[in-house]
Amino acid sequence: MPALRWSLFYGEALMLTHARVWAAAAPNSVLENIYGPTEMTVTWTEFRLPDRGEDWPRPANGTVPIGTPYPGQEHPATPPGPGAAVDRRRSR
Repeated sequence: MPALRWSLFYGEALMLTHARVWAAAAPNSVLENIYGPTEMTVTWTEFRLPDRGEDWPRPANGTVPIGTPYPGQEHPATPPGPGAAVDRRRSR
């Protein structure tokens, strides 16, 4: 697929092994992993894979990072273990 210019992946975790196969099949395409809560039906973050495969991240779980929030957006993080993230600004 040499004519493909932009590839967006979202929904399930994108494994780096799958991203490498896609990059080989579409060598001229930008690869981005995007994320957004299903209820919003939009994406909230993005991670663009570098052009060179040797510059790709190497996380222990083998997935492509979900990236950083788009400008003007925030993304709360949930600490490991039970419980949900709490926005303490709203409880003041």
